[in-house]
Amino acid sequence: MENKKSSVPKLRFPGFTGAWEQRKLGDISKTKRGLTYKPSNIDNTGIRVLRSSNIKEDTFVISDNDVFVKESAVNIPFVKNGDILITAANGSTNLVGKHAIIRDIPKNSAVHGGFMLITTSKEYEFLNASMSSNWYKKFIKKYVAGGNGAIGNLRKNDLDNQKIYVPKKDEQEKIGNFFKMLDSLIALHQRKLEHLKEQKKGLLQKMFPKNGEVVPEVRFPGFTDDWEQQKLGEVATRVTRKNKNLESTLPLTISAQLGLVDQISYFDKRIASSNLTNYILLNRGEFAYNKSYSNGYPFGTVKRLNRYDKGVIPSLYIAFMPNTIFINSDFMEMYFETSLWHKEVSARASEGARNHGLLNISPSDFMDIYMKIPEKIEEQKKIAKFLEDFDSLIALHQRKLEHLELMKKGLLQQMFV
Repeated sequence: MENKKSSVPKLRFPGFTGAWEQRKLGDISKTKRGLTYKPSNIDNTGIRVLRSSNIKEDTFVISDNDVFVKESAVNIPFVKNGDILITAANGSTNLVGKHAIIRDIPKNSAVHGGFMLITTSKEYEFLNASMSSNWYKKFIKKYVAGGNGAIGNLRKNDLDNQKIYVPKKDEQEKIGNFFKMLDSLIALHQRKLEHLKEQKKGLLQKMFPKNGEVVPEVRFPGFTDDWEQQKLGEVATRVTRKNKNLESTLPLTISAQLGLVDQISYFDKRIASSNLTNYILLNRGEFAYNKSYSNGYPFGTVKRLNRYDKGVIPSLYIAFMPNTIFINSDFMEMYFETSLWHKEVSARASEGARNHGLLNISPSDFMDIYMKIPEKIEEQKKIAKFLEDFDSLIALHQRKLEHLELMKKGLLQQMFV
């Protein structure tokens, strides 16, 4: 006999008391496989083919990289608004199972691709929210990450045969509309956050002189002097001190997003050698350049140590300390958020400069890169303060977004069986 307690969610809207009913997903929705097409079917215009790139943060998006095929190649029904798009296969296993409701797409304009599934349900808002709850996570783990299905592949039959709990129609509508509203609020905050980040990028471009120029496009009133060109080695000193006190230091890694962070907290384990004697000892406020390049960071990353009093970094990193008589530390940090120094690194890196993911540039060459700075420290401070305040605004919106996402996660656990 089914345990009635297990078929009732912890949290419900007032007025709903009955137990939820167990049903096969295939009984409440119809799932369809996607279109298989040949390279010769691809065209610049025609019918849009929806892929995993059309699902971003559980939201349906039209992508600039969408593929189009000739209408003659289409032999499956067009997708409709309200269909739930699901990633069924992907080279990245963690993307398999991602889903989103298709919204605001013109009639008869798109189909889903062969690595995708579409499921259609009358109460699609409820079903989509339910697919973000615990039963779906367990299902994906079992059938995709090492269960009956192939690795990185979600089969239609497995999805159809999955048993889930559903309430009466009016409760489904109430829950579905609630999560639609919550998702809209989260999407709004995501757009705000992305807009602020784009604004910051624009400010970085306008508040520092472009290559070949001596003044920035945007400037605080009262400052008119040309910015001076200085070598990094003229306004900063290279740091080469070796680590000696092994117990009181942390091995640091440079994350493009987080800056200099402890390897254990970043990777959940220490990947550095247990012997840290050859590592460089870094003090709070000092900078390190990681020559590793990655997508979006083609010339590596420069970050300042501001989370810890001390830390150790591999000797492959190039460390330096600003001379605050000539340059404000906060200004220097903001300067290295721009791409202005990339040209200098590119000019000094050796031919065949990329070796095992590292740029081939020596410490002396890096310290020779030119940078333009205002002569007056006061102007440097004003620029840094303005951009730091903007960072605080971005961080505030980031926290709001994280709070909403955590709230949604908690509600999903309590409002579904």
